[in-house]
Amino acid sequence: MAADVAALEAAMPPPPPPAPVVSPEALARLPAGSVRTLAATDDGERKSWIEKLGLVAAMLQSNADVDEVTLAALGAYLRWLGTCETRCGEDSGSRSMAAASLLARDAFVALESPHVRTPAARALARRVHPWLPSISAEFAGDNANVLRDAALRLATSRDVSASFRAEFEAQVQVPLARNVGPAALVAAERLAASAARGEVTQSQAAREDVKEFSERLARYFNRAPALDRLGAMREKGAFTNDREASVAVAELADAMEALDETTGGDKAKETDALLRALGALAGVRELFVRAIATPLSRDAPRDTVSRRQAYRMAELSLEESARALLGRVEAIAGVESGTFNEALASRDAQTSKRAWSVGCAAVAHALRHLASSGWRAEACRACADDLDAFCGTNGTNVSFETHDEALRLAACLSRAANLAAAHDAALAAGYGDVPKFLADALGVADKTIGETFVDVALDEGVASRVARLAAPMLRAARARADEPSEVVTARKEDDACVAPGSAVGIMVEIERLELGATRGAAPPGTPLVVFARRCSGAEDVASAGRDVRGVVSAEPVRRDARLAIRAAQDTVPVTAASSAEGSRNAKNAARALLGEWVSLSVGAELSGGGVALGPANSVEIERALTTHAKRVSEWERSKNALRDTYSARSQNVSLPLLAGPFCFLKATDCAT
Repeated sequence: MAADVAALEAAMPPPPPPAPVVSPEALARLPAGSVRTLAATDDGERKSWIEKLGLVAAMLQSNADVDEVTLAALGAYLRWLGTCETRCGEDSGSRSMAAASLLARDAFVALESPHVRTPAARALARRVHPWLPSISAEFAGDNANVLRDAALRLATSRDVSASFRAEFEAQVQVPLARNVGPAALVAAERLAASAARGEVTQSQAAREDVKEFSERLARYFNRAPALDRLGAMREKGAFTNDREASVAVAELADAMEALDETTGGDKAKETDALLRALGALAGVRELFVRAIATPLSRDAPRDTVSRRQAYRMAELSLEESARALLGRVEAIAGVESGTFNEALASRDAQTSKRAWSVGCAAVAHALRHLASSGWRAEACRACADDLDAFCGTNGTNVSFETHDEALRLAACLSRAANLAAAHDAALAAGYGDVPKFLADALGVADKTIGETFVDVALDEGVASRVARLAAPMLRAARARADEPSEVVTARKEDDACVAPGSAVGIMVEIERLELGATRGAAPPGTPLVVFARRCSGAEDVASAGRDVRGVVSAEPVRRDARLAIRAAQDTVPVTAASSAEGSRNAKNAARALLGEWVSLSVGAELSGGGVALGPANSVEIERALTTHAKRVSEWERSKNALRDTYSARSQNVSLPLLAGPFCFLKATDCAT
């Protein structure tokens, strides 16, 4: 009988191979290369979280340059692993959590390397960092199994109910031992909340143990709140030898404590506290960003990488906090309901001034946070400084006395909106359809997860807050200046006279007005007249250097553009070509005089379209050198005076403020 059964089984065809986790059709829609390989080798629940983390590290290290498509895919992939939208299976448990930290170290170094080259790529890389586990020494070496051991103690503790032990073992302890990943954190946080309510524990000590374990697990998965991170860094002495950082962190602690006291009370006081906290957050973030500004080498020591990740995660957490606070400002001001629009246009001077004050200050703070995120930092800070100059710090000097002031504010707000829009456009272009197709390929159950991924990602950024606040303010400012509500591009018939005046300097050619554009063109302190091949009108003359005394643009520039307004303030003449023919003429005239001393005059009264450009004589050159030397000397005196003022103020800051407690961010009235 047994022989008959064996013969029958031998005659039967072999069973079909298991169905592939990823359908070939879904896979074909993904970009060829590493992204398609990632989806094909994910294997669903056949791979553990640590194995999938290994795929990510290998994917980042295999490319000489980390391209935007790869970063877009990894940002979505790791986020879905972290939120359990895609599931991980179990493994043998032979690899400790320290092994996951080593893989995270490799991925982190690749993200911080010079191979992430473009601004869009760096913006996408920022969306990958929060989903990597910690590489801190707290979870390495002898501490590799500290979380597993703590989970085992809780799973066998007699101080908790039997039902809690069973649930904790099944959903936290075993998944943690078998490298299932963030699913253990989700379950641990839920059980910790249950323990805190006294539902499953028999003693206060047991409740504290569950809470401590949950917080430690959150630190491992890099989910600790922003201010908790700062508190831990301060306790470890991170700011002991840095007075500037100590003062900034103390101010943030004070600001958050003041915000906590005003929450739910008088709305005006709460708004003022929110603006102060936003400024303090920006100050601390800038210090962290400055400390990790240089690229990280692949062979950097572990301690260096660990410290850098701590700083990176701290500044990312502070950015998230800033976004939440900006949401509260929006909610109180009534941006969504339309109350803010009405207040901006109100005939009541006090109501209008308050609305403009809050709006200008909030947009300025948001722009500084956008700068700390690495997006066109110089332009964002310059625009924020312009808003402060118009409205005063935190909006204390709003005035619409003249038509020019309204135009100036409109130009500044337009620049702010454009910076935010450019950031989100670059991020959206970087993601493209990758999240949608990747979700299909991985079999994410909720189809909307992939379809709405980009919209959610954009909404989670500070740039979206800039756009929400700036849009109604820009409409209101243009209305006050009797400008049309829509954005108007330069017209061909526009006059070439953008900013009138005269200048003498050496003619140089640059691509655009930006930091370092004129470096090496002439000895420092020599006045320059620049021919810029690219000009949007959103630039600042000063960004190309203080030696620029005249500008010839090959592209049209509106007279109410930021460039025109700032050039007029700095008495720098600007002329711009208003047609393709004019652009060619400007280029030919400028290139014929490259390296020579030239005289540029711009004014409606001049013939030849209001522009005169030609060689300068010896008298004009001598006068220009003398005038420019005086101007540079005055700038130096002003800069030194500001530095002395800041130093004097710093001396009066009370360091015992560092003893003040950090307060958690509250979700009350938070529009997210």
